[in-house]
Amino acid sequence: MGAKTCFHCGLDATSSEIVYDNKSFCCNGCKTVYEIFSANDLGCYYDLQQAPGATPKEIEGKYNFLDNKKIVERLLEFNDENTQIVTLYIPHIHCSSCIWILENLNKLHPSISSSIVNFGKKTVRVNYYTDNFSIKALVKLLSSIGYEPFISLDDYSVGKKNVDRSLIYKLGIAGFAFGNIMFYPSRSIFRLANIGWNNLNIRLGG
Repeated sequence: MGAKTCFHCGLDATSSEIVYDNKSFCCNGCKTVYEIFSANDLGCYYDLQQAPGATPKEIEGKYNFLDNKKIVERLLEFNDENTQIVTLYIPHIHCSSCIWILENLNKLHPSISSSIVNFGKKTVRVNYYTDNFSIKALVKLLSSIGYEPFISLDDYSVGKKNVDRSLIYKLGIAGFAFGNIMFYPSRSIFRLANIGWNNLNIRLGG
């Protein structure tokens, strides 16, 4: 019997007997993700890259801290009576399939209105309605399809946006350079004015 790989994540599935739609899977988790994508017309996720997924992990009870309103407030970028926006770091983002599925989360849950991936930062910014959905539900949904977020409360502050300190540093350098550019011409003009005045004094015999 030849080696088999999981259709979803690409891991070895030789010892697994899990087969669905004539496709082999290494575990029931990967099979479930495939079923979710197929049921929601997201099967082309697998057309963009071979075995792009990750095996979903068991997270039961892991994110109960997201029931705490104070913690949720620290994570949210925007929050009103009907809508919330959050940006989550997703370590598994690595290919075009990842971008595609994460920007089609609205097909997996009707409360999600939009989602945008920043591939360089491995983040997804999600806008969702709060009537039948929450940040905890979002995190569990992402985890169920193999895109479990990494959440560190040290990266968030209540009522404050994360500041890109490298940008501040670059702005400081730019300001310093601009100041020097403005300084040198004025100094040169002052020197030329002195030379002209001295020449005039010489000609007048002063």
